[in-house]
Amino acid sequence: MAEPILVACSATKAAWSTQFRAYARDHTTDLVVEVIVNVRSLLNPGHRSFDVLLVDDMMRLVSGADVAAAHDRQVHVIGLTDPAQGLGRRHLEELGADQIVAATTAPSELARLVRAVGPRNAQREPSRRPVARPAGPIAARRRGALTCFTPVSGGAGLSEALVAAGEALARPPCRVLLVEANEVA
Repeated sequence: MAEPILVACSATKAAWSTQFRAYARDHTTDLVVEVIVNVRSLLNPGHRSFDVLLVDDMMRLVSGADVAAAHDRQVHVIGLTDPAQGLGRRHLEELGADQIVAATTAPSELARLVRAVGPRNAQREPSRRPVARPAGPIAARRRGALTCFTPVSGGAGLSEALVAAGEALARPPCRVLLVEANEVA
């Protein structure tokens, strides 16, 4: 069986992202799509390197230096532009996107573009060292902080924001437990 194509999708509130991820989940077996909230996730994934990065001109999470670093890792960058809400095609050109398409591109067409790139980084992931356990007894009393986030409105990207906050807080020696709960469901 051929390796799936790993697609990193920069966090955005744009409709194309939600539609493409749903399409890939429901209609494909060869595309694996992950939302990344920072460039560290792109450059140091928990698995083999991504093949394609999807960015848009509405969110400024990715810089030209980030795109250059992605290119160094053989990641193909597809930019999606929305002339009504975004910064425009020129912004994506300045970032260094390999391809630029309209944000209104149908998810099936976007999947076709991703497939045309193919699995560029399909080498096997390197073997990982086992996780080191802390020496000494585990303290019976735990210390830490509890931080709660609540959405202002439905569908406002709370999950992506929570993951970003969790990654930002998870600096050694700190550990983070992230629990997402919906107060209604």
